[in-house]
Amino acid sequence: MMYRVWRRLGKYSLLLIVGALSALIWANVSPTTYHALIDYSFWQSAPIGAVDVSSAEPPSHQLSLHFLINDVLMALAGKEVWEAVALKGGALRGKKALTPLIATAGGMLGPAFVYLSGAAVIGKMALLARGWAIPTATDIAFPIWSVA
Repeated sequence: MMYRVWRRLGKYSLLLIVGALSALIWANVSPTTYHALIDYSFWQSAPIGAVDVSSAEPPSHQLSLHFLINDVLMALAGKEVWEAVALKGGALRGKKALTPLIATAGGMLGPAFVYLSGAAVIGKMALLARGWAIPTATDIAFPIWSVA
């Protein structure tokens, strides 16, 4: 029974969606506690991690949830997409790639268009034009993970 539940959650990326929505709500309701958890260094002088240059001591690696998500998991996502595209029997080879590519393009261009349109409507295009990549980067993750 539990196996079927996990398979369904994985198949439809429900954990990704629930996790992203939960993090979005938490980060906006209580940013202090959110960042305290995300940036908490649970392993000082780790073999991998963000380099801490804030102290007078020699720089060392600090392993945090932020580093694991941004660097380790995103590298794994990139590897999955690369294998799907590059390998001979990959999931994104030939005609099979058309739908995911259209979805990914829409996930990139749609948010950028909405953001830039909003900046133009409020008359702040000169000030806000360079921020288009922020909503684009957020929405790219969903089409990529749904394919991988």
